[in-house]
Amino acid sequence: MDFENGMVQRAEGPWAWVLTRRGGSCGGCGHKSHCEIVEGGDLMLVKALNRDHAAVGEEVRIALPGGVRMKSYVLAYFLPILGLVGGALLGNGVAPGLGWSQDAAAIFFAMISMGILFLIARMVDRRIKGSEGGAPVAIKIHSVREEGTSPHRPPDTPPRSCCS
Repeated sequence: MDFENGMVQRAEGPWAWVLTRRGGSCGGCGHKSHCEIVEGGDLMLVKALNRDHAAVGEEVRIALPGGVRMKSYVLAYFLPILGLVGGALLGNGVAPGLGWSQDAAAIFFAMISMGILFLIARMVDRRIKGSEGGAPVAIKIHSVREEGTSPHRPPDTPPRSCCS
């Protein structure tokens, strides 16, 4: 699971828009539809599920559910390559029955099957992006702040224990 810290800028229903620095988690993320780059590309607003009901100004940790990056890689790279190889093998097998040369049939079926699997990958990717299952989640870091403390830094006083 990838994490980034940020501050809630606005809350809309089950969603929170969190301002954060663009980090290392951004590079391979397949859910860029949840993000909006601001201020020259150094900062970004991330649309995250607000399960902890964080309010505007609260610091949160954004968690991208495990497996999202791998699903993105599989959809973007593996399925089209699988279509390319599978189509080429299919073309080689059906070429004699069609009266085509094996090379021509392999190229034709490879391109057609790669294109079909690419379109299927795009449809699946859009479905995942539209669901809450792959969306980043905002987790509260500081639920209570002392007056005058920075939202990016906890107060200097140690937390109180329930037993002391």
